[in-house]
Amino acid sequence: MKKVILASLIALALGSTAAVSAAPSGNITIKGKLTAATCTVKVDSSATGDATVTLPALPINQLSEAGETAGVTNFVMKLSGCTPATGNVRAFFEAGANVDAATGRLNNSLTTGQAKNVQIQLRNDKDVILEAGNTNQRTNASSPLSAGAAVLTYNARYYATGASTAGDLESAVTYSIDYE
Repeated sequence: MKKVILASLIALALGSTAAVSAAPSGNITIKGKLTAATCTVKVDSSATGDATVTLPALPINQLSEAGETAGVTNFVMKLSGCTPATGNVRAFFEAGANVDAATGRLNNSLTTGQAKNVQIQLRNDKDVILEAGNTNQRTNASSPLSAGAAVLTYNARYYATGASTAGDLESAVTYSIDYE
């Protein structure tokens, strides 16, 4: 008798999970585009697309409360030899190990002697905040290519997440060039 009751309960449990399933509601179509577009990128005075942007040394009293910013430092991406030679371009800052997924700001990657309660915020030349890894970056204005060249200006700055403490700060972000 116990075996029959146990078997009945198992059958009932299995049958009830099947009843939870619903009929398909629709389809999702995913589209993309691959291009042969390419450019040579140089950042600031580097000979390549890699560079180091050095923010100024600042006293922590400038970053004593969450939301405070300081130390704006511009960096320039010079594109040349782009094919096609016309169209529009912008940098897209990718998600990665150093990116705070909730805010798109860059976390301090140092683990000893590091400043705390501070991140790095990226902005474009119109001072629009860029959230690394977020596709909303693609809604911002792009820059026109002229004879296969363009200059893209961005900036980085400190962003306090609380009362910042003294120490070093280092982070990195990967970027790609979006072509329109």
